[in-house]
Amino acid sequence: MDWSKFIEETKPLFTRIALSYTKSIEDAEDIVQETYTDIFIKEYFDNPTGVGVVMVKNKSINLYRKKGKKKIYDINFRELTSSCNELDRFIAIDQIARIEEILEPLRFELLQLYASGYQYKELVDLMQIKLGTIKSRIHLSRKVLIQAEENNQL
Repeated sequence: MDWSKFIEETKPLFTRIALSYTKSIEDAEDIVQETYTDIFIKEYFDNPTGVGVVMVKNKSINLYRKKGKKKIYDINFRELTSSCNELDRFIAIDQIARIEEILEPLRFELLQLYASGYQYKELVDLMQIKLGTIKSRIHLSRKVLIQAEENNQL
């Protein structure tokens, strides 16, 4: 197998697939390079293009999931309540703590940002998550909070 010819023929395909998931040329290039390394080390020479496509997709999805779990920002609602009087601030902090317990950490952080006035497209750039995922998580977070309020958990 001519390794350089294989790379030359498949690099545009692998890069395009990785870019469709990562939206970042640097991440896509890293994934493609890792894929070539894995194909070469594990000697997938029977069908390297097919195996490579699957590897690129899997590596891209794993990177997307890993980035989705990272905390890239830190907005603290407790600081925002500092202008309230003492009783209101105590109540607000108590409710925020309950909301943090009810929502998953990533959804809580997303809801914090959304409540702080960020637009959906700004959240896409900030969190490196697709627009549909952001809309879905905000919708589900609101739904969970409404149910928690109806069940007197808030």
